[in-house]
Amino acid sequence: MERELFNDRLAVLEKLFQRSALELSEIDVPVIFDVGYWTAEHRAAALKWGRQNSLVCEMHFLDTPFKICKQRATERNSSYDSEFYEMTPQMLEMFWSWFEVPGPTEGVLRVSRT
Repeated sequence: MERELFNDRLAVLEKLFQRSALELSEIDVPVIFDVGYWTAEHRAAALKWGRQNSLVCEMHFLDTPFKICKQRATERNSSYDSEFYEMTPQMLEMFWSWFEVPGPTEGVLRVSRT
């Protein structure tokens, strides 16, 4: 799928997620978004949306090396069924190339193995 089409589809889903999150926040249910936030601009927009809607927000970055991500995707693919999204090595490499590692001024909490 071309990046522009992917981004358009992701934007539609994110709006649905945001609407659901607002409904859930009204009944005090915590919400976790797991949509990638691949760029500094996207992360800033998500945090701004949270502030504009009076939500308490934290953003976490799971600092996992590419080698481990690839291994995990391969393991998931080996037991692939209709309930899971298949991630081919080519797809993983493409997505990885799009990701901007959060910078120190973004206020993103980095989670890594030490």
